[in-house]
Amino acid sequence: MEYRQFGYSGLRVPLIGLGGNTFGKHLQFGKFNDQAATTSIINRAEELGVNFIDTGDIYAAGESERYIGHAIAGKRSKFIIASKVGLPFGDGPNDTGLSRFHIMNSIEGSLTRLHTDYVDIYYAHRPDLCTPIEETLRAFDDLVRQGKVRYVGCSNYSGWQIAHANQIAKEHHYASFAVSQSPYNLIEREIESEIVPACSYYGMSIVAYWPLAQGVLAGRYRADEPISPASRAWQNPSKPLLRQLSRPNLRLAGHLAEWANRQGHLPSELAIAWLASKPYVCSILIGVTSIEQLSGNVQALGWTLTERQVIEIDEMVAGSKDSPT
Repeated sequence: MEYRQFGYSGLRVPLIGLGGNTFGKHLQFGKFNDQAATTSIINRAEELGVNFIDTGDIYAAGESERYIGHAIAGKRSKFIIASKVGLPFGDGPNDTGLSRFHIMNSIEGSLTRLHTDYVDIYYAHRPDLCTPIEETLRAFDDLVRQGKVRYVGCSNYSGWQIAHANQIAKEHHYASFAVSQSPYNLIEREIESEIVPACSYYGMSIVAYWPLAQGVLAGRYRADEPISPASRAWQNPSKPLLRQLSRPNLRLAGHLAEWANRQGHLPSELAIAWLASKPYVCSILIGVTSIEQLSGNVQALGWTLTERQVIEIDEMVAGSKDSPT
């Protein structure tokens, strides 16, 4: 397993990280892992060198954190655990957002469910425009000083929000964001215009989620075929997934799959190998429901794309944007 630097910090994380959004019943993803399956997957991940586990307080209404906490009991120090705060977790007026009140309450809940006294990374799950960024960063800084959090990051922030937060952190000597967790894949490359340059300027890395575009880049959907009733798009048609299922995207995914097959690889291996070719990506989060899926995704790291192959892929992607819908 290849390990990369976690932003400007001295921490090194595996290039493949384990997404915790399939641990516990998560309605958006349909399939999920019970406690036994979660433990088996995490044990196998450890054997493969995948010791980076990403979760969030809202994943399966806290079940994901509880399952992970149970699975790593007795070997906490072997894992790098990330969790998140900011999305609604309760019905009260202060059960959401990035206020000091909510952050301080939420970290205690996450630590309890994870059966640990610290998390390695704590993310702001999404921007909170109702709370001053100074308040959020001060609360995060206090958690770092208290030892309950080791590094902080942001998720789903725009480029200007990343720059603004880093400037505030610098002015006040607060712990600053080390990484941005962002959706990034061969179809969804918007972060390259502003988020990647902002992160590079401030020494931050990218933790990429949705590397397979929620199954589109794995070949689960085809432009000339109806959506299967057994698929996630049929059973749980979330807005982000439906956005990926446009005809141009499906045609591009088909071309990429054909190209990967000619190289002797699966389309999912291409999606992961392409992300691995980006030096600013420190980890690629995969959500799996079986040990077989986990092993297959890790195997993709055995394919190192050549410079010429990356150019060919970029030309295919650019050509798909120029073609009529």
